[in-house]
Amino acid sequence: MRQYHRKHQALIVMDDTSIQLNRFIATQHAALLRRGNPNMQFPHIVEFPFFSRSELSNGVQLADLLAYNVYRAFRDEDIEYPYFQLMLPMFYRRRGMTSLAGLRVWPDASPLVKLANRVVTGS
Repeated sequence: MRQYHRKHQALIVMDDTSIQLNRFIATQHAALLRRGNPNMQFPHIVEFPFFSRSELSNGVQLADLLAYNVYRAFRDEDIEYPYFQLMLPMFYRRRGMTSLAGLRVWPDASPLVKLANRVVTGS
Protein backbone atom coordinates (compact mmCIF):
# COMPACT_ATOMS: atom_id res chain seq x y z
CA MET A 1 0.00 0.00 0.00
CA ARG A 2 2.72 2.45 0.98
CA GLN A 3 4.69 1.91 -2.21
CA TYR A 4 1.99 1.61 -4.87
CA HIS A 5 -1.20 3.09 -3.38
CA ARG A 6 -0.28 5.80 -0.87
CA LYS A 7 -3.74 7.46 -0.89
CA HIS A 8 -5.70 4.22 -0.44
CA GLN A 9 -6.58 2.18 2.60
CA ALA A 10 -6.70 -1.60 3.00
CA LEU A 11 -9.24 -3.78 4.74
CA ILE A 12 -8.27 -7.25 5.92
CA VAL A 13 -10.97 -9.80 5.00
CA MET A 14 -10.77 -13.26 6.55
CA ASP A 15 -12.73 -16.47 6.52
CA ASP A 16 -15.13 -16.56 9.47
CA THR A 17 -14.21 -19.75 11.31
CA SER A 18 -15.16 -19.43 14.98
CA ILE A 19 -15.90 -16.72 17.51
CA GLN A 20 -12.83 -17.63 19.57
CA LEU A 21 -10.45 -17.54 16.60
CA ASN A 22 -12.01 -14.34 15.25
CA ARG A 23 -11.55 -12.63 18.64
CA PHE A 24 -7.96 -13.83 18.90
CA ILE A 25 -7.13 -12.60 15.39
CA ALA A 26 -8.86 -9.24 15.99
CA THR A 27 -6.88 -8.78 19.23
CA GLN A 28 -3.57 -9.65 17.57
CA HIS A 29 -4.43 -7.42 14.61
CA ALA A 30 -5.19 -4.46 16.91
CA ALA A 31 -1.90 -4.93 18.75
CA LEU A 32 0.03 -5.07 15.45
CA LEU A 33 -1.67 -1.89 14.22
CA ARG A 34 -0.81 -0.14 17.51
CA ARG A 35 2.84 -1.09 17.72
CA GLY A 36 3.76 -2.01 14.12
CA ASN A 37 6.70 -4.35 13.71
CA PRO A 38 10.46 -3.72 13.73
CA ASN A 39 10.37 -2.78 10.04
CA MET A 40 7.26 -0.62 9.65
CA GLN A 41 3.96 0.77 10.85
CA PHE A 42 0.64 -0.02 9.13
CA PRO A 43 -1.16 3.31 8.65
CA HIS A 44 -3.08 2.18 5.56
CA ILE A 45 -4.87 -0.75 7.22
CA VAL A 46 -8.37 0.05 8.42
CA GLU A 47 -9.26 -0.92 12.00
CA PHE A 48 -10.35 -4.54 12.58
CA PRO A 49 -10.47 -7.44 10.13
CA PHE A 50 -13.77 -8.15 8.44
CA PHE A 51 -14.84 -11.78 8.87
CA SER A 52 -17.01 -13.40 6.21
CA ARG A 53 -18.13 -16.96 5.66
CA SER A 54 -16.40 -18.38 2.61
CA GLU A 55 -19.61 -19.50 0.93
CA LEU A 56 -20.98 -15.94 1.14
CA SER A 57 -18.01 -14.14 -0.39
CA ASN A 58 -16.54 -14.56 -3.85
CA GLY A 59 -13.44 -12.70 -2.65
CA VAL A 60 -12.83 -15.12 0.23
CA GLN A 61 -13.39 -18.09 -2.08
CA LEU A 62 -10.87 -16.64 -4.53
CA ALA A 63 -8.35 -16.09 -1.71
CA ASP A 64 -8.87 -19.73 -0.63
CA LEU A 65 -8.17 -20.92 -4.17
CA LEU A 66 -5.04 -18.80 -4.50
CA ALA A 67 -3.77 -19.89 -1.08
CA TYR A 68 -4.34 -23.52 -2.07
CA ASN A 69 -2.16 -23.07 -5.15
CA VAL A 70 0.72 -21.78 -3.00
CA TYR A 71 0.12 -24.55 -0.45
CA ARG A 72 0.10 -27.20 -3.19
CA ALA A 73 3.34 -25.97 -4.77
CA PHE A 74 5.14 -26.05 -1.41
CA ARG A 75 3.50 -29.22 -0.10
CA ASP A 76 4.69 -31.12 -3.16
CA GLU A 77 7.90 -29.06 -3.40
CA ASP A 78 6.95 -28.40 -7.02
CA ILE A 79 7.31 -24.72 -7.86
CA GLU A 80 6.53 -25.62 -11.46
CA TYR A 81 2.94 -26.44 -10.44
CA PRO A 82 1.06 -24.73 -13.33
CA TYR A 83 -1.48 -22.82 -11.25
CA PHE A 84 1.26 -21.53 -8.95
CA GLN A 85 3.25 -20.43 -12.00
CA LEU A 86 0.19 -18.53 -13.32
CA MET A 87 0.02 -16.59 -10.05
CA LEU A 88 3.71 -15.69 -9.74
CA PRO A 89 3.59 -12.57 -11.95
CA MET A 90 0.97 -11.13 -9.57
CA PHE A 91 3.06 -11.47 -6.39
CA TYR A 92 4.33 -8.26 -4.81
CA ARG A 93 7.63 -6.91 -6.05
CA ARG A 94 9.30 -3.78 -4.73
CA ARG A 95 9.34 -0.94 -7.22
CA GLY A 96 12.22 -1.40 -9.65
CA MET A 97 13.00 -4.95 -8.49
CA THR A 98 12.48 -8.21 -10.35
CA SER A 99 12.69 -10.56 -7.35
CA LEU A 100 9.60 -11.31 -5.29
CA ALA A 101 9.06 -9.63 -1.95
CA GLY A 102 5.57 -11.03 -1.37
CA LEU A 103 6.48 -14.61 -0.48
CA ARG A 104 7.84 -15.68 2.89
CA VAL A 105 8.22 -19.06 4.61
CA TRP A 106 8.14 -19.41 8.41
CA PRO A 107 9.83 -20.54 10.53
CA ASP A 108 13.30 -19.69 9.27
CA ALA A 109 14.41 -23.25 10.06
CA SER A 110 11.84 -24.76 7.66
CA PRO A 111 13.29 -26.97 4.93
CA LEU A 112 10.98 -25.06 2.53
CA VAL A 113 12.99 -21.82 2.92
CA LYS A 114 15.43 -22.95 0.21
CA LEU A 115 12.53 -23.66 -2.14
CA ALA A 116 11.01 -20.23 -1.42
CA ASN A 117 14.38 -18.59 -2.05
CA ARG A 118 14.47 -20.22 -5.50
CA VAL A 119 11.04 -18.76 -6.24
CA VAL A 120 11.91 -15.32 -4.85
CA THR A 121 15.17 -14.97 -6.76
CA GLY A 122 13.86 -16.66 -9.90
CA SER A 123 16.70 -19.17 -9.98
